[in-house]
Amino acid sequence: MTPATEPGPSRHIVTALSLLALFAILGQEALRGRVFGWDTVVWRFLHGHEEAAHGSILDRFANLVVEVGGNTATLLIGLLSVVLLLGLRRRRDALFVIATGVAVLVATPLLKELFERSELKYSFPSGNSARSAALVTAVILIAWHTRARWPTVIAGIALTATIGVALVWEDWHLPSDVVGGWCLGILCAMAFRAGLVSAAPRPSRA
Repeated sequence: MTPATEPGPSRHIVTALSLLALFAILGQEALRGRVFGWDTVVWRFLHGHEEAAHGSILDRFANLVVEVGGNTATLLIGLLSVVLLLGLRRRRDALFVIATGVAVLVATPLLKELFERSELKYSFPSGNSARSAALVTAVILIAWHTRARWPTVIAGIALTATIGVALVWEDWHLPSDVVGGWCLGILCAMAFRAGLVSAAPRPSRA
C-alpha cells in the first residue's frame, strides 16, 4: 500500500484560518468576561466528579498530569522529535518542530494578557493545551506520509485529550480555555507547515 501523501499548503492554510476564526470567537467571549453555557455544563460534570473522587487514584493521576505530565511529556516529545529528526538528517522537519514550539511559547502569554477575563485571570487560552496540541500536531504532520501515521494520530490525540480533560477536572481551566489552547497550538503547527511545504523545492519534471 502506498503511503499517504501530505496535504498541500492550501489545505493547511484553510485549516489554520478556520481555527483562527474559532479561536477569535472563544477569545471574544473571554474578553467580555462571559462563559459559554456548554462551558458550565462540562465543567460541572468533570470537576463535580473530581470533588466526588477526591484523593482517589484517578484524582491523583489527573493531578499528576496537570502538575507534571503535561509540560514534561510535551517537552520530551519535542526534544525526542528534534533529536530523532536531526539523526535522520531531516533538518527542515526539526526546524519546523522547534519553530512551532517557540511560537506557542511566545504567543500564549501575550494572548493570555489580551484575552484576560475580569474574574478568571490568565485563563484563556490554556498554555498546557496549546503546547501539547502544537507539538503533537507537528509530529503528526511529519509522520503523515509514513507508516507511523495512524499510531501517531491515535497516541497524539489521546495525550492531548488527557491533558485537556485533566485541566478541567482539576479546575485549572474552563473547557473553552482548553479548546482555545488546542486551536492556537494546531494553528501554529499548520501555519508553519504550510510555509515549509510552500518553500520546499519541487521535483523537476522530465
